[in-house]
Amino acid sequence: MKNMYKTFNKQNLVRFILIPLLLTTSIILMSCGDKGTSANGPDISDLPSNPSPVFTHYLVNPDSIQGIVPPGSISDNTVAEKSYMFMKNTGTANPDYVGIYAPVDMKLVAIAYRTSQGQNQYLLMFQVSKEVKIRLDHIDFPVEAIRNAGPPTPSPNNDTHTSSPTKSVEFKAGDLIAYSNGTTSGVWDFGVSNSTYENNFVNINRYRNDPQDYEELHSVCPFKYFEDSVKSKYESLYALQTGQPYKGATCRSASRDVAGTLSGLWYLDKAPHGDFSDVLALASDFDGELRIGGLFGHTMFVKDTPTLPTLPENVKINDEVCYEDQGGGNFTFFKVLSNSQVEVATGYSGCPAAFPTSNTEIYNR
Repeated sequence: MKNMYKTFNKQNLVRFILIPLLLTTSIILMSCGDKGTSANGPDISDLPSNPSPVFTHYLVNPDSIQGIVPPGSISDNTVAEKSYMFMKNTGTANPDYVGIYAPVDMKLVAIAYRTSQGQNQYLLMFQVSKEVKIRLDHIDFPVEAIRNAGPPTPSPNNDTHTSSPTKSVEFKAGDLIAYSNGTTSGVWDFGVSNSTYENNFVNINRYRNDPQDYEELHSVCPFKYFEDSVKSKYESLYALQTGQPYKGATCRSASRDVAGTLSGLWYLDKAPHGDFSDVLALASDFDGELRIGGLFGHTMFVKDTPTLPTLPENVKINDEVCYEDQGGGNFTFFKVLSNSQVEVATGYSGCPAAFPTSNTEIYNR
């Protein structure tokens, strides 16, 4: 195909990381001051204006991928604006390391280096054009040019605040970017945002008015930009949230909001307490499994017995519905008050016969 994929073993890892690191340590330590962060963001004035670039090369060899979870899945207490790439395991103790390549000409514009799940990993942002940006996260071993342009030591506690690179780093389509096997579960993130596009949230001004929600507002299906012969390979790998490919899976939006229903994102808009968090997310997977993020401090997997649960997109204004966690008796009871408000009750002894009068909160769009 368009990339010449390289074998990556422990011996190559020593050459790839340790030798360049020893040669450049003194240079890196001199860069511990200003990381180039600008109040106006990175300089992209030298990039072309192109809201519809074509990605001509594989990001990663599709033969290395077990499954791709498209945007729109439930992730912690929110809806994921990026896709999750599940790597294959060919018999070793850990998922395989894979080469990650530039799918198109692009420029490194932001970098974070932090400890995540006990691993030192990178979050990398690349600008393709003035409008289109690529996000890669849970990257283990970027090439030397990226490492030299970022922080010399990782930040603790999964701190993903990025800074601008200390020097210009650009890639041509097909160039090697990194090697990675992702998280401890063998997963890494791939997202694309386009400043000319907005996702269809019920209360879109919430996202327009908060710069931290830029990617949620402007994220797109990252595979739509690949040329057809490349895109079809990735589309055949679309998967459930478990990473298992699922026939009929499609590339969803980062917004799972459905006006006049329970589905999507809700906000507490005050300090969280007890079982409640500041953001609550409800959405079903391609096979009908319902996940609820943001309550009880974990993601709820809703009981599917004796039948599949009523999906949140079918719970309308004035409807009430109660869901139980597969992991025990925890329940969440929802009362849809309007297009913009839902009352939520929680408890620990299974769904009650009527909506509770205590331990409730009102969430907003």
